[in-house]
Amino acid sequence: MYNTIEDLKVLCGKSPDDFGMDDSTLLSDGKTQWTLFLESASEFALMKVRAWGFENADISKLKQAEVYLVKAYLSREFYSQSINDVASISLVGVQSVTMRKTSMEELNSIIKGFVDAAYNLLQVTVVSDVGRDYVLVV
Repeated sequence: MYNTIEDLKVLCGKSPDDFGMDDSTLLSDGKTQWTLFLESASEFALMKVRAWGFENADISKLKQAEVYLVKAYLSREFYSQSINDVASISLVGVQSVTMRKTSMEELNSIIKGFVDAAYNLLQVTVVSDVGRDYVLVV
């Protein structure tokens, strides 16, 4: 985890209410439901960064990338909870009901955008570091 949970609560741009979670009642382990959820999202981000091989990148870039990856995780979870969300149903006229939900393609595009942003941010950092740190003398 590169950011603190308190920072992620602010930086992720979502509230626990968006996911039907609570951030005030402590569970048996002394953490809230929202805190545990953000910790699992942060673990997902950490595993992704390690799988890409960028764990030694600049810490400020790692923090930014973690936020992007947490947002990807939250987007996926938000989509799965909103599939049958009554709030997304709207009445049109007297005899029809329409539902506006994000399609799987739109969701994949959103998640891919966050993941790509994180990867590109870290990749640019590593490439630029390599360019600065290694000089070939002939």
